[in-house]
Parts: sequence; structure tokens; C-alpha cells
Amino acid sequence: MATIFLNVSLSAQKQVEQYNPEAIFHEGVVLFENQHYAGALECFYKYLQLSERHERQRDTDAKYYEAASALLLGNDDGESKILCFVNEHPTSIWAPKANLLYANKLFSNRKYRDATTIYESIDMESLNETERLECKFKKALCYLNTNKPDKALPLFREVATTQSQYYEDACYYYAHIQYLNKRNDIALEYFDKIKESPRYKDVVAAYILQINFNNGNHREVAAQAEEVMSKVDKRRKAELAMIVAESYYQLGDCETSLGYFETAKENP
Repeated sequence: MATIFLNVSLSAQKQVEQYNPEAIFHEGVVLFENQHYAGALECFYKYLQLSERHERQRDTDAKYYEAASALLLGNDDGESKILCFVNEHPTSIWAPKANLLYANKLFSNRKYRDATTIYESIDMESLNETERLECKFKKALCYLNTNKPDKALPLFREVATTQSQYYEDACYYYAHIQYLNKRNDIALEYFDKIKESPRYKDVVAAYILQINFNNGNHREVAAQAEEVMSKVDKRRKAELAMIVAESYYQLGDCETSLGYFETAKENP
């Protein structure tokens, strides 16, 4: 009898929770924070449909979570929902986060000019530190992809001063732009920060070789040559072989120099 009573009680509690707006809301938040966006979307939709007597702020919170879940799921109405939320609640604490999500969506679709417009409109102080770094880094990439490296440069530098998930990428792009600007010493400083990175070490080694050549450090070029040439992308092999050949020539080693000239000819 006690078991039957317990089962009935649990069933009744579950039914109550199914129609308890607060329980549904909190369940949705937990699902959203754990990236279970489909379940979260269902919860917030149910919450908003369940009762018309919500606390105003809670109602706004639910609308944000519903729109964000739809966008992050890639639903057809995701973009329209997030835009509608921002238009209806421009002063909400959620508006900057909604704009960030929308800009990130545009960024992932390579709509860099449109994404830039949204990133530039975001109140950075309303974001947490992780969100600010994401916004700065992706805005910098948008500038870079729309031929505005001068605008990208300070943003990459800011991100490169923090130990975040964007640190290595920011160091690379900052160094790359400085290299293109012929500021070799600054480029070398930032390439050195990621020269041991599994992701960047091979490409960085090629940049460092070129910088040493540009600075007239022919012995450094010769010391690096064999390792760099063994790992360099085939498309850059001729270019780097010519650099190494010239360095060996400047060092008076004509035989080795000639070998690298031959390598350049074999990789047009």
C-alpha cells in the first residue's frame, strides 16, 4: 500500500511540475546552459503559452532564451526570432547577448560586412569577459576579411594579451599583419609566442625564416633551412628555396646555394 501511495504521489508531483511555470522555466535554463537547445526551446515555448500572468522580467528572459535556442538550433525562424527580440526589447540586459549571437550567426555564414555592423553596435560593457573576447576576435576577423587590416590590428593585439581560446589565433593574425606591414621585429615577437603550437609551428617557422632573411640574418636562415623546407607547403617551396639559396650564396657556400636553386626550379 505504501509503495502504491508513493507512486501516486510522485506521479502527482510530476503532473504539478508539468503545469508549474517556474519549474518549467528553471528546467529550460538548465537545458540551455547544457546546450540542449531543443529541450530548452520546448520548455520556454511551454512557459510562455502556459500562463499570461508572468512576471514581466521573467517573461522577457523566457523570450530571449526561446529566440536564442531557435537560433542556435539553426531553425528557419531563428534569425527572425532573435531580431524580433532585440527590436522589442532594445534596453533589455539580454539585447547585447542576442546581438552577439546574431552577429556570430552571420559570421559563421561568412556574411562579414553584415556581421561587422552588428558587432560594432554591441555595448561591450554589457558582455562578460568571455563574450567580450569572442566579440573582439570575430570582429577583427570580419575586418580582416573585408580588407580593413588596420582596424583588425588593435583588436587582435588586445585578444593576444589574454590566455583564452583565441590566444594563438590572435597572435598569429597580429603577427601576420605586422609582417605584411614590414614591422618585422613586432611580427617576430608574436610569432615566437606560438612557435611551439602544434597548430601553427610549421607555418610560423616559415615566417621566421623569411623575417631572418629580410633582416639579413643569413646564418639563421641556413640553420633553419633544412627543417623548414622539409615541412613547408608545396605551394611555398619554390619561394623559400630561393630565399635559402640566396642566404647560402651570401655566406659563400655556392654549392649548397646551387642545390636550393635547383629545388626552386623543380617546384615552380
